[in-house]
Amino acid sequence: MFGRARPHTCRVSGWLTALAAVLFFIAFVGMAGVAGASTKKHPTKTTVAPRPIGHAVTLKYFAATATTKLTTAKGKALRPGAQPVKGDRLEVVQDDFVGTQAKHARHYQAVDRLRCVYTNATSATCTDVITVSGSEIVSKHQAALFAGPITSFAITGGTGRYHGARGLITATALGPKTATLSIVVLPGTS
Repeated sequence: MFGRARPHTCRVSGWLTALAAVLFFIAFVGMAGVAGASTKKHPTKTTVAPRPIGHAVTLKYFAATATTKLTTAKGKALRPGAQPVKGDRLEVVQDDFVGTQAKHARHYQAVDRLRCVYTNATSATCTDVITVSGSEIVSKHQAALFAGPITSFAITGGTGRYHGARGLITATALGPKTATLSIVVLPGTS
């Protein structure tokens, strides 16, 4: 039906795996635009070379999923509830609002773009890019385990204000399409 045979799986098991994956996806939204996945325009400010941060910064966001796309390695969409297999791909875009679920900004101030390639049904290798005011916080080639509501990734670099940054992104899923993000950014060494 989708170009390759899939092993028979229990509907409940597949549903639970998909739910765990969706909760993770909510927490991190990936990189590099999902073609045709959203008509909403995300902010991309052009600024003069921003001054790099000189001290540790903690960013706190309430995140809401804008788009989610799960496909086979060949790009064919997977049916809802299908259990991912090695090579399947996930792309998620999420709008980030300063604050918490209970009290947050009216308009989003950052955008997450997450891209993952599954290594098996419950884990993947992911790259996350968070764009904040024209600068990017990057987490490249990080292992992800879709087993619980809290997931963390190391920050491996950035651009603009966050050039060469290090630190940690921690996401806590709140529901099927929302999460909180805590991003601790340490100044770059370059």
